[in-house]
Amino acid sequence: MDFRPIERGAQAFQQSVTADVIQAVCRRVFGPDAPVVSAVELGSGMYNNVYRVRLVGRDRPVVLRVAPEERRQFRSERHLMRNEFACQPWLAPIAHLMPKVIAADWTGQVIGRDWMIQTHLDGVPAPEHLGSYPRATWPGRATRRGVRR
Repeated sequence: MDFRPIERGAQAFQQSVTADVIQAVCRRVFGPDAPVVSAVELGSGMYNNVYRVRLVGRDRPVVLRVAPEERRQFRSERHLMRNEFACQPWLAPIAHLMPKVIAADWTGQVIGRDWMIQTHLDGVPAPEHLGSYPRATWPGRATRRGVRR
């Protein structure tokens, strides 16, 4: 497997998982006939570790998101991924704009962290492209009379 984690210090909040962990998660979800070809950690995840994963027999990659170890989280942050998953029915009107959840696990049976696999959306990550739009086109720049500055 081509595995490309992001190197971080031992004290960093985010800690990459190993190639073996990614293989174990994918075996749980896709079975033994879909081994991982590559897993590239994406640096755009600000809370979870996020990996673009390519599997044998699948045309499109999937996204694996792994929550931080519980001991690294503040009490108010615990189970954020579970809460995101639970709110999906209320996001139905915009579901076509969002990745679909393929699998999620909070049991700790595969790894000791919560994780979710989602479909991969085409396009450019927002943090890489939003700054290229002229500020005048950004919403929320209206004056008291409703006219843009």
